[in-house]
Amino acid sequence: MVEEPPKSQQPRTVVWLLFIVAGFVAIQILNRKPESLSPGPQRGDLVLEKQVLPDEIVGWKVQSFQPALPPEQLPDGQFWWTHAWNYSRGKLNALVAFDQADWTSWHELTICYQAIGWKLVDRKVIVLSKNAAVVVALLKRLPQEKATLVFSLFSQDGSLIRPPQIGVSSAEEEDENLSFTSLLNGRLTYDLPEGAEQLSEAETFERILQCQVFASHPEPLSEDEVHHLIELHLETLRHFRDAWLKRQASN
Repeated sequence: MVEEPPKSQQPRTVVWLLFIVAGFVAIQILNRKPESLSPGPQRGDLVLEKQVLPDEIVGWKVQSFQPALPPEQLPDGQFWWTHAWNYSRGKLNALVAFDQADWTSWHELTICYQAIGWKLVDRKVIVLSKNAAVVVALLKRLPQEKATLVFSLFSQDGSLIRPPQIGVSSAEEEDENLSFTSLLNGRLTYDLPEGAEQLSEAETFERILQCQVFASHPEPLSEDEVHHLIELHLETLRHFRDAWLKRQASN
């Protein structure tokens, strides 16, 4: 059952609807293997409870939780299974999601967002340590509607998948692009989840899991706000990865 946050802290509906619609569009973008099993425990998907993530993470406070739908309630053809949380910090609301599908290699999440009308203004690979990295992307849809997306993928053994470098053509957004780049080239430093290593995006794996943080915002973010989003992603990634590895060890 989804917990309803207080009215004053309700996450904006557009964030949730965006996530739902993004999933339907993804069917047209991703190549589904004919032999794929239906989402859910029978495929080996991990069932998560709200408590997998803390109520507060580096200053972010949980507002609601959306468990993955029972497999029998999924639309025909849907092959991904998503658990989602909404967190808030100050004026920002962020959607945190753990996505399970039948991916066996790098899945470029920004393509899904572009398919539902978001323009990719900039995309940066942020190096953490030991040549490991996550993706941070700036999106824009309406004149006053911007979004920041942070995501990464890990394999069935917990190894992070190194993001590919992808060029972005954004001449008309040059000023905004430069501003975003300057934020990500600033004083911010991050650490990997303990024990994680990173493998090439060109490799094929038995299973790939996706973690993301998405926040829409009318005004450009400050350096600290970008930093807070990346921190939220890294902390939730750690919890998702730990939960996945704990289940793997018990099988």
